[in-house]
Amino acid sequence: MFKKLLFAALAALLVAGPAAALEYTSQDIVTLRASAAHTTTTTVQFVNNGNHCGAYIYVDVTAEVDTATLTVTMDIVEASGGATVQIDGFTAITATGEYVWIIHPVLDATLITDLIIFILPQRFNIVLTHADADAFTYSASIQFIKSC
Repeated sequence: MFKKLLFAALAALLVAGPAAALEYTSQDIVTLRASAAHTTTTTVQFVNNGNHCGAYIYVDVTAEVDTATLTVTMDIVEASGGATVQIDGFTAITATGEYVWIIHPVLDATLITDLIIFILPQRFNIVLTHADADAFTYSASIQFIKSC
């Protein structure tokens, strides 16, 4: 029940965001990809998370073609914006369904896909990687958590 309520709340609050470098200091929810058939990798850059300590990453897959695989990752970006370090712990998506990952230093992993125990960095990228040209129809968003 909690999972369905969380998904409904996220869906009701989504706002569109550009696919370039983003700075968020007051806006809490960002669309990473609008719902459509996607076949290519996308990277969304965040240059300032507004001092949020965590985030929910939500992917809603409504259709899958052939043997599509989608991997969600987070890259920490070093201060000058150059080098990145990938955070592991995200389960690959291979079927339709609702997927939620939480990046947070203290939350419980109940009713989510994966919990990554980590403080949200100030500069980071969210990368949605397609393994091949097979299509997934999905939307993806991120919701920031203000307090820990």
